[in-house]
Amino acid sequence: MRFVSFAQNYEDVILNRAFKEVGKGFYIDVGAADPEEWSVTKAFYDRGWRGINIEPEPGYAKRLRQARPRDVTLELAVGAEPGRMVINQIPGTGLSTFSEEFAARHAAAGYGRSRLEVEVATLADICRAQAPAEIHFLKIDVEGAEAQVLRGADFTRYRPFVILVEATEPMSQALNYHEADQILSAAGYVFVWFDGLNRFYVAGEHEAALRPAFGSPPNVFDDFVRAEEERLRGRAAEAEQAASASLQASSLAQERALHAEEAASAALAQRSLAEGRVIGAEAAAAEAERRGDLLEIDLLHAEKARQDVLAVISAMRGSASWRLTAPVRAFGYLRRGKIGAALIDAGASAERMRRLKAAAGPDGGLAGRAARLAAYLASRGLSRLTAAAPAGAAKDVGPAPPDGLERQDDGELGAAADAVSPRVGERRASRRRHAVHQFHAGSAVGDAVTNAMFIMQRLLRRLGYRSEIFVEHRDPRLADRLLEIGDLPYGDDYVLIVRHSTGYDAFPAIMSLPAPKILIYHNITPPEFLEDAPALAAYAALGRRQVAQMRSLVSAALADSEYNALELRRMGHEEAAACPLLFDLDALLSRARRTVTRAETSAFTLLFVGRIVASKGQADLVDAFAQFLRLWGKPGRLVLVGRILPSNAAYAADIERRAQLHGIEDQVVLTGAVSDDELDAWYRSADAFVSLSLHEGFGVPLVEAMAYDVPVLAYPCGAVPYTLGNAAILLPDRSPDAVAAALVRIAGDPDFRAAVIARQRRSLERFELDRHVPRLVQALVSAGAAVPPDVAARHSLAENLHITIMGPVGGTSELAALNRALALALEARRPGLQRVRSQEDNHDLADLPDAERRVIADLASRRDSPTEPRVVIRRQRSILPPSLESDEVALAMLDHEDALLPAETAAILNRGFKALLVPTASAAKALIDSGISLPVRIVGHGQAEDALRPEARQHEAFADRIVAAALVALAPPPAPLRLAWVSPWDVGCDVAEYSQALLASIATAEPEILQPGALEPAIILCDDRTPPAVQADGTRVIPAWRLGDANAMASLARKISVCDPDAVVIQHQPELIGWGELARLIGDRRVRDRISVVTLHAVPPLAAAAAAERDIAVEALRQASRILVHGAADLDTLAGLGLADNVTLFPHGATIDADGERGLTEPSGEALSRRLRGMILGLRASGSRQALGADP
Repeated sequence: MRFVSFAQNYEDVILNRAFKEVGKGFYIDVGAADPEEWSVTKAFYDRGWRGINIEPEPGYAKRLRQARPRDVTLELAVGAEPGRMVINQIPGTGLSTFSEEFAARHAAAGYGRSRLEVEVATLADICRAQAPAEIHFLKIDVEGAEAQVLRGADFTRYRPFVILVEATEPMSQALNYHEADQILSAAGYVFVWFDGLNRFYVAGEHEAALRPAFGSPPNVFDDFVRAEEERLRGRAAEAEQAASASLQASSLAQERALHAEEAASAALAQRSLAEGRVIGAEAAAAEAERRGDLLEIDLLHAEKARQDVLAVISAMRGSASWRLTAPVRAFGYLRRGKIGAALIDAGASAERMRRLKAAAGPDGGLAGRAARLAAYLASRGLSRLTAAAPAGAAKDVGPAPPDGLERQDDGELGAAADAVSPRVGERRASRRRHAVHQFHAGSAVGDAVTNAMFIMQRLLRRLGYRSEIFVEHRDPRLADRLLEIGDLPYGDDYVLIVRHSTGYDAFPAIMSLPAPKILIYHNITPPEFLEDAPALAAYAALGRRQVAQMRSLVSAALADSEYNALELRRMGHEEAAACPLLFDLDALLSRARRTVTRAETSAFTLLFVGRIVASKGQADLVDAFAQFLRLWGKPGRLVLVGRILPSNAAYAADIERRAQLHGIEDQVVLTGAVSDDELDAWYRSADAFVSLSLHEGFGVPLVEAMAYDVPVLAYPCGAVPYTLGNAAILLPDRSPDAVAAALVRIAGDPDFRAAVIARQRRSLERFELDRHVPRLVQALVSAGAAVPPDVAARHSLAENLHITIMGPVGGTSELAALNRALALALEARRPGLQRVRSQEDNHDLADLPDAERRVIADLASRRDSPTEPRVVIRRQRSILPPSLESDEVALAMLDHEDALLPAETAAILNRGFKALLVPTASAAKALIDSGISLPVRIVGHGQAEDALRPEARQHEAFADRIVAAALVALAPPPAPLRLAWVSPWDVGCDVAEYSQALLASIATAEPEILQPGALEPAIILCDDRTPPAVQADGTRVIPAWRLGDANAMASLARKISVCDPDAVVIQHQPELIGWGELARLIGDRRVRDRISVVTLHAVPPLAAAAAAERDIAVEALRQASRILVHGAADLDTLAGLGLADNVTLFPHGATIDADGERGLTEPSGEALSRRLRGMILGLRASGSRQALGADP
C-alpha cells in the first residue's frame, strides 16, 4: 500500500523505511503542533500507532485531542526541570518559542506575538507516567529549546529507537545542534542522517538493524505520495464513484423493498450477536420470557426496530425512483405469480391485503384465486387501492394507528409495545448525557470488581454525573448499594459502563439497551485453568466470545491493566487503553500506614492472598516454603488467605496433604474467607508476600502487599509484571529452589529488603486515581457523556464576572441599606468588578458615613464592563421585567419571607430572570411553591458595617454565595424534565379525572409563561385496570402495579427506575395505596433520590391510622420533596403530625362539561397547573429535594 506523507520535509518517509515492519508502534512528539499539517506522526497514527503529543499552545492541543482520541495529548511544555515558564506564542504557525531572541525575529517579520504562562514537565516524568517500555521514535521540534528537552530525559530507562531533533534555527539554515548532539552522544546515540532540517540519531544497541534505513534521501523506491496529492486523487475517485453509486441506488432500493415487509414482521425475532451493532429483538424477547421483569425493555427495543424499518420503507416509497420503477416491479411480481406482492407494492395496506386474501380463497390454483380476486376488486373499485399519492407524499405501509396508537397487531405483546412507543424518555440527540451507570454480572462483599465499581461510582459522582450500579446477581448484603438488572433505565440518555470478567446470560439484554456503552475488561481466566470447574470454564469461554462480539457495540474499550488492554486488542478492540481504577490508593495507604501494634511472633511469616484454587499455585507454594525452612533454619509460617469454595475442597485437601508430607502441617495456615480487619492484621504480620499464580488478570493483593510495605516475590505470569512494575522481585521460575533462595535473601539481608520496599513505594504512585481519571473522561465523552465541569474554567469565569446592582442605594430606606450592604460586600471581596445603578433615585448619599459614601459613589460612577460575563442583580421595590443589554444576565434578589407570590408576579420572574436570590430557606420554599421554575439560591443578609471592616471577614461568605449564584445563572439550560405520574387512569374515579385534567392543562401552559420544551410528555404509571396506551400528545400510559399484590410497590418502583424520570408525582388514595405501601414506595432507593411530589387526597385517614403505621408513613413523607394538600384543615392535621417544612396548600377540583371534556375548576385551575409545573421545575433547578437546607 502506498505510503502517504504528511511531514514537511519527508521525515515520516524515512521513519517509515526504518519501521515498515512494525504494526502498532509508539511515538513521542514534542512540539506536535497541528494533528495533520506537516505532522511527522499523522501517517503512523493512521496505520494504528499511538503515542504522546506534547503541545503547549491551547488551540493546537485541542485539535490534537479531537483528532487523536487514541493518543495522550499533554497541554504543556518540556524542559530540563519541572515548573512554569512563559512561552512566546506565534499563533497558527508552529513557531512559538521560549526564546525572546527568536520571538523578536518573528515579530519583526510581521508575525503576531503574545505571551502565555505554561506548565513545564520533564521528558523523564512524562515517560514514567504515560509511556510504555518500548518507544520507537521521539521527535523534538521546539524552536531552539531542543537541548533543554533532552536534558530532562532519562535515556537509561527510556530509550527510543530513533530520535530526530530539529537542527537549525527557526526559519533559517543556520545550524543549531551542537549541544543536543553532545547530550545524545553521551547517552549512547549515534548520528545517522541529516535531511537539511533535522538530525536523526539511532540508539547504539539498534544501530546495526536501523542504520541501513538512513542511507539515502526519500526516493521513488519508498513508494510514497504527498498527502495533498492523495487528497486530490481521492476527490477525483469520489466523483467517479458518485456517478456509479447513483446508478446502483435504484437497484439497491428495489432489493430492499423485496425484503422490507419480511424485515418488519420479523423485527421481534431477529438476533445477531456476531456482526450487528444491535442485538436482535429475538434475543431481547427470549430474555423477556425468561425474566418477566425485563418484558417492557425488550418490547421497547423490538418496537423501535420495527418503526425504524417502517420509516425506511415509507421514505423509499415516497421517492421518485420508486414511483418510476413501479411498472418494472409489478411485471416481475406478476410473472412469478406474486399477486399479493404486486398489490402491496402498489400501496395496499395490510388490512386490505387480509380482505383480498380472504376474497381470493385458499385453493383453486393461481388462476382460480386470480379470478375470484378480480371479481372482488370489480365490486370494490381497484382505483381505491392504487390512486396516486400527492407529489412528495409516501404511501401507507400499514393501517392507520387507531386512537393514536402505532399498532399493527392485536396481540398482547403488540399492545404492550405500543404502550411504551415512542421509546421511554427519548431525549434530544444534541443533549449530552449527565448520567453514567455501571453494570456487572456478579457482585460480592470484598470482591475486587465490586469494590472497583464503588470506587468508580464515587469518582463519577465527584465529576458531576448521576451514577448507579446494576448487577445480574446481587449479593443480598449489598442490596442497599446495588440495583438489579431489571432496574436498568431503558433509554439512551445515559452512558453504561459494562464491566466484563466472565460470560453471563444477560449479555443479549444488556447489549440491546439503546444507551451507549463503554467496556471495562477485567480479564477472564483462561478455561484451561478451570478444568476442575466445568461450569466456570464454560462461562469463561462464553465471556471471551462475548468480548469479541462487543467490538461494534461499544463506544470505547478500557482495561484495568496494560496486560488486559493487550488482550482486548488481540480480541479486536484495536483502540483499547489501560485505565486501572481498581482501588483508592490513598485510602489503602491510609489504612496500611496507621499505627497499630503488630502481634509479636518470632516466626518469619510468608503470606499469599487469593481464593484457594489450583491456578493460584498454593500447593506449589507449600513445597517452596518447606525448602525455605530448610535453608533458613529458623521458625517460619505460611499463611494462605482465601475463600475455599466447595468445588475447590479437593485442592484444599491436597495443600494440607503436602504440608503433612513435609512435616510442616502446624506451620501452614489456611484461613478461609476473612474480614477486612482480619486481612489487615495478616498483612501487618507478614514478612514477605509470595505469588506462584499461573494466571493473574491484575492481582490486587500484590498492590495491597506493597502498600503494607511487605516485600513481594512473584512469578511473572499474565499481568503480574505490569502490576508490580520494576519494584518487586520477579522469580525466574516456580521451582522451590528459586523461591527459597529469593526468600532467604529477603529474610537475611536488611539492606536489600529496605531497597525493595523503597522501590515498591515509588511504584505505587502509578495507581493514584487522579492519574487515570482523564483517560476515563476521554472515553466517557467519546460515548456522548457531558464534559465534567472544569474547575479552572469556573474559577476564571468567577474572576471575570462583572456584577451590576440595580436598585436604590441612596437615602435611609431599608431596601437602600440592603443594596449598599450587598455592593460593599462584593467590592470588599472582589475589588473593581461591580457597580451600582438605579432607576429609582439619584444616589442621595449625603446622610451616609464618609467611608461608605466614598465607596458607593465610586461604584455609582463606574462604566459598564467591556468584557463578559455581565450579571445584573435587581433588588427594587417592585418586581418588573428587566431591561437588559443583549449580553447581560438578570438575577432578582427578593427580601420577602414565606408569602406565596401572585401568579402574575411568578410569571414575570420566570420569564425575565435566570435565578433568584433570597435570604432564608423559608423564602426559597415559598418561591418554589409559587411556581418559580428558576434556580433559587439562599444567600442570607449582608451588613454594610461588615464589608467596611475587612479584617472581620463576615462579608466574604455572603459575597461568595452571591457569586456562586451568578455562576448558576450562567449555566446552560437543563434537558427537558421527565415526569412520571403515579395515579389511577381512565377508570372513572375522581382522582383519575383530576389527574387527566391537571396534566392536560400543564401540557398546554402558555409558552411565554413557562419555557417551551421544559417538560417531556408525561409517563402515566397506573394500576392494571387501565390498558397500555400512547396518547396523541405523546403521553404514555403504562400499567405499573397490580391492585392487591403484596409486591405492588416493588413493581412500581422498578417501573419508575426503568422509565428513569427526574420527578415523580404520586396522586395518593389510601384505598388504592395503603400508608405502609406509600412509605415503602417513597423510601425505595429507586425513588427516594428523585424529586417526589405527593398529593394527599385524603389526610384524615392518616391521622386515624394505627400508631405504628402512621409513624412509618409520616417519617417517609418527611423525605418527600413536596406534599400537596387541598385545604387549610389538612395543613393543620399534618402540622400536628410534625409535617410542615415540605407541605404546601394546593386546592383542586375537576370538572366534566356537557360534551364530556375534562377541565379544572375555574378561576384557579389554569393558574394551579402552571404553579405545579413551575414547582416541579423549580425543585430540580434549585438543586434540592426539600427546602434547600438551613439558612446561612
